[in-house]
Amino acid sequence: MRSSRWIRLTLFLLSAGCVTAAIIFSPVEIDKTVDFTPGMSAREFAGILKQEGVLRFETPFLIYLKLTGADRRLKPGKHELAGIRCFATLASELQRERTLLIKITVPEGLTLALTATLLEKQGCGASGSFIAASGRAGFYANNLPDLGMIPATLEGFLFPETYHFRPGESREVVIRTMLNQFSRALARVSGDKTTFLGTFESVVLASIIEREAVVDAEKSRISGVFHNRLRKKMALESCATVLYALGTHKERLLLEDLKIKSEYNTYMHAGLPPGPICSPGEKSLYAAMHPESHDYLYFISEGNTHHFSRSLSEHLQWKKKLKKSN
Repeated sequence: MRSSRWIRLTLFLLSAGCVTAAIIFSPVEIDKTVDFTPGMSAREFAGILKQEGVLRFETPFLIYLKLTGADRRLKPGKHELAGIRCFATLASELQRERTLLIKITVPEGLTLALTATLLEKQGCGASGSFIAASGRAGFYANNLPDLGMIPATLEGFLFPETYHFRPGESREVVIRTMLNQFSRALARVSGDKTTFLGTFESVVLASIIEREAVVDAEKSRISGVFHNRLRKKMALESCATVLYALGTHKERLLLEDLKIKSEYNTYMHAGLPPGPICSPGEKSLYAAMHPESHDYLYFISEGNTHHFSRSLSEHLQWKKKLKKSN
């Protein structure tokens, strides 16, 4: 009886040990793409794999790499880790040659010209040819959302996002990728929209909101101001549109700047400008389609936030107060 108990206990401990070893010495089955940069050591590879949830523990995998010599043959780049069930398969995948992709982050609020310059600096083609290609919006109609029309250029539709492109990727692929991202973002925010504007007009307004707002929490309120002014057929009087018309950045606009002859000057022309003034992010797109309901008609900036007013007299009081404090 006693020997039988010992046998059962021994078998239990052995099976528990096998299960524990299986857990420790095997990767987590996960469908994930993991990016490794050039010059990384085997330890850094293992650290990223643990961070991404592919490994439970780094040390057993490092030991395996060292014993097999795979630690000297790991290849940088993007690796698709799907269906990985053991160290051997994982190590084999990490030794496959991968094309290194260029990581490019396009921030919110860039104009088409600035986006082209950024892409050129990152090795994605000449800015001039990119701008020229973006002027043929009709060529990319299948990648644009349903706007009810074809815009004159792709200004405002190249979605700000982090992208990974192959070195020397064609401008057409880059543009289509960015447009597809824009269409997805627009689809995410357009449900239950409360704006009276059409889709194209909403994108135009979103681009203005992107340049006017600094704090995300104020975007829907600023959208509400512009909606109220549009209802009353008041000029939007957006400094951001004047800066776009000037084609240069200025910390402070002069009175003569507000008189520039341009359809984009919303001090001189009522309603929305003829097109977007930059590429809006998802939160600005949402704000344009979901304006806050209120009766504010004016706002003035102080630092990163704004003071909102219902009347011109109240607005002028804020203006006077802020001028004194400065």
